[in-house]
Amino acid sequence: MNRIKSVPQQFWVAFNTKRLSEDEEHALYQTYRPWAESLRITIQMLIGCVLGIAVLIDSIVFLYSSLGGSPAQSIVQFNPLDIIAYGLFFSTGVDLAYMLFTPGPDEAIDPVMTGLAATILLGVGKIDYKHLQLEYGIILFLAIAGLAGLFATRKFLFHPSNKNKVNKKN
Repeated sequence: MNRIKSVPQQFWVAFNTKRLSEDEEHALYQTYRPWAESLRITIQMLIGCVLGIAVLIDSIVFLYSSLGGSPAQSIVQFNPLDIIAYGLFFSTGVDLAYMLFTPGPDEAIDPVMTGLAATILLGVGKIDYKHLQLEYGIILFLAIAGLAGLFATRKFLFHPSNKNKVNKKN
C-alpha cells in the first residue's frame, strides 16, 4: 500500500525536476520508461504465447482434417501467415504505445517496420496463385522495397544505441 501512495509522489518529484542540460533526459522519462518497457515486454510475450497456441491449434486441425477426419465446424482454419501477421499488428500497436514513453522519434522506425512486415505477410498469405495479377505483385514489391529502405534508414541514420557498440569495437 505504501508503494501505491509513493507513485503520485514520484510523478510530482520527476515532473518538477529541472534538466541540467538539453542532452539530459527529463526525469519523467527516467522514472517511467522502465515500467513502460516491462509492461511492453510482458504484453508482447503474451501476444507471442497466444500466437503460438493459435498456430498450434491451426496445425492440429489441419493435420486432423488431412488425415481423413472431419474438420471441426467451430474452429475456422486460418492461413498461418494471417495469424502471424495479426499478431505482429498487435505487437506494433504495443510498440507504438511504448514509443510515447521515450524521447525523440528514433523509437518509431521499429514499429513501422514491424507493421509493414505484417502487411507484407498478410499480402503474401492472400495471393491466389491461380490468378496472379500484376498490380498485386507491384504493390508487394513496393512494400518490400519500402521495408528495405526502412532497414537502411535504421542502420545508417536512426540508432544512437549502435554508436556505443561502434565505439566499443574501436
